[in-house]
Amino acid sequence: MAADKKEKREKKERVSKTTSKKKAAAEAAAAAANAGSTVEEVPIPEHIDIYLLNQEFPPTEMTALEAVIEYAEKEIKNLEARMEEILSEDPESPLLEDIYERIDSLDAATFEVRAASILHGLGFSAARMKFKTKDLSGGWRMRVALARALFVKPTLLLLDQPTNHLDLGACLAYYGGNYDTYVKTKQELEVNQMKAYEKQQAEIKDIKQFIASCGTYANLVRQAKSRQKILDKMIEAGLIEKVVKDTNFKFFFNCAGKLPPPVLSFTEVDFSYSGNMNENPIYKKLNFSVDTDSRIALLG
Repeated sequence: MAADKKEKREKKERVSKTTSKKKAAAEAAAAAANAGSTVEEVPIPEHIDIYLLNQEFPPTEMTALEAVIEYAEKEIKNLEARMEEILSEDPESPLLEDIYERIDSLDAATFEVRAASILHGLGFSAARMKFKTKDLSGGWRMRVALARALFVKPTLLLLDQPTNHLDLGACLAYYGGNYDTYVKTKQELEVNQMKAYEKQQAEIKDIKQFIASCGTYANLVRQAKSRQKILDKMIEAGLIEKVVKDTNFKFFFNCAGKLPPPVLSFTEVDFSYSGNMNENPIYKKLNFSVDTDSRIALLG
């Protein structure tokens, strides 16, 4: 019984995603048609996996943690099914290597730890992770849906209204003191960041050179795999970004000159919310003009 419900939910989820994609494509086509332009389909390579996040996770008996893990398990099953399909058609297909890498990167042995880490990053406490999704608000269920997407690391993640998903606090840097202190502190941080970036890049270069030099020597293969794991962990944890200097822009606006009065003129203006001036008119026969130097206060 539980298996049937789960299968129905997965089917509904797939149909919902397909419908959302078709709806998004139709809306884009309509918008382009209204603008007098043409719509061209962008070819997407087979090895590119896409995740569309456009709605919160539905209320179910699963906990937030179980919901994330469940999708990861389903993703692995889909990849394995795809792999078997390709093997039966073309055992030498280059797509197989991409699928092997995807399965290895998901690493089923670490599902629970990584799922908890992602949920924690999205604001879930250890206790809230154990809440059933039916007991979570729409906002928290949207975070569960986002956690599912982040867990499987799709090549292309599409967010509907992305500002609803982003944590502004995680994007902002706060500086104490006045503006001069801010400029000085920022410069010091950028210098330190560039040093750390260059050090990390040099380390990555050394690791890659070592792996490339190992070749197929049996006694070095194990060391190469160990170095590769170190490199993978560095990438997964997030590499230090290179400092990008802000681009300075200068704008010049020609003076348009003073507009001749009146800029705005009202003559014999009547207004009523109902449209019937016999029923509670707001004003009747209003006459006045507005110039560039007028000072006007609106009350009500």
